Amino acid sequence: MPLNALVVLAAILLFQPFVQAQTAIESFVDRSAFSAAANGLKTIDFEGIAANSGFVTFKREGRFVTDGIEFRPGGGNRFGPGAVTIVGPWYQAGPAFETTSGAKLIWSPPNQPGDAYLDVTLPGGTTAVAADVWAAQPYTSPVEVVVSTEDGGSRTVTISTPARPSAAFVGFTSRSPIRSIRFTPAK
Repeated sequence: MPLNALVVLAAILLFQPFVQAQTAIESFVDRSAFSAAANGLKTIDFEGIAANSGFVTFKREGRFVTDGIEFRPGGGNRFGPGAVTIVGPWYQAGPAFETTSGAKLIWSPPNQPGDAYLDVTLPGGTTAVAADVWAAQPYTSPVEVVVSTEDGGSRTVTISTPARPSAAFVGFTSRSPIRSIRFTPAK
């Protein structure tokens, strides 16, 4: 299976600390269950960063930062990690962008076997995070998602992206603040 899975994140959901009985790190693939387990919802989206029918690529910078969240591609061996691009809500350059979800962050790892990944570093105190994920080339693809906490804990979930415009949902809650989340095209 080609590893050129185009990971698209429509919104990163961040939550401040909440009090609720749970295990160290919980994972969710159901938005309703995630929403019931977390309090203090704050949605971070990508609206207004690129023109409505345009895009902005952050290749030279090597990263994109918004609302205290850093998106940084890495790995990729000799082909590099790929670039992070923000596309406007009306941008249509083929079926990869048909998600009907507004502006989105796109990461396109190289079309070669390797170890490319997208690291998302979160602001301190974040105890829950979630994202909608799509893939392209192939249009449906497994994506490995690893969340890491400040106390050294981690949890790995592999999700399968459905055909667009539907998205795969993945979320995590933790008693210890979540430091980062990593997206990797599954091998």
